[in-house]
Amino acid sequence: MSDAPLQLYFHVPFCRTHCAFCNKRVFVADEATRQAYGKALLKEAEAAAPDFAGSVVQSVCFGGGCPTLLPQEQFVSLCRHLRQLYHFAKDAEITVEAAPNRVNAGWMVAFQHAGVNRLSLE
Repeated sequence: MSDAPLQLYFHVPFCRTHCAFCNKRVFVADEATRQAYGKALLKEAEAAAPDFAGSVVQSVCFGGGCPTLLPQEQFVSLCRHLRQLYHFAKDAEITVEAAPNRVNAGWMVAFQHAGVNRLSLE
């Protein structure tokens, strides 16, 4: 294994509403659509993993609209699978962009289980 650094970004383009001031490309989607998107993120990560077998993940960012619109269990599962698919540095930064009104005690526990060590509150 080489020490080639790797940064992963997962775009989650969902929001509860599309605010007039927002310049991001976001979508209002139902629970089933968000779950299907989460499954697609994992499949894409699985497909790409062999191409980066010699790399070390230095950072992972979940951003876009509001990643906390993914189901908590699915988010934790995705993070755990990423650690199985890729080699993570011990001090890898795992960031989630979140709206302050979407982060509650349940999400804080989920972040802890997922290994998230940085929140970017917008």
